Amino acid sequence: MKQLSLPFFEDKNLYIYELYSYVVGPLTTSKTYRNSVDFTLARNIAEAEEFFLVQYPGWWKTMAVKKVDSEFLSNKISFLEDQLQTCKFIAKAYSIVE
Repeated sequence: MKQLSLPFFEDKNLYIYELYSYVVGPLTTSKTYRNSVDFTLARNIAEAEEFFLVQYPGWWKTMAVKKVDSEFLSNKISFLEDQLQTCKFIAKAYSIVE
């Protein structure tokens, strides 16, 4: 497995877009961020939305797309790596994995 380092793309016309779910309910009037779902590289938001439409049909009902910077993505990767290590620790403690 190859470790990606940021920035991992050379095309300066590509941007990072995040598909995220938002809180849906009668008391929310705006798209309040809930959590990340997926990321992609695209030249513009329309291209990113088309990509996500193939992967997640109907995403627009409960999700939205926004442009993010490489620092946000790097922080998200670090957060997920920490969560993975915690899960591995707990799984080993309960002898679920070797």
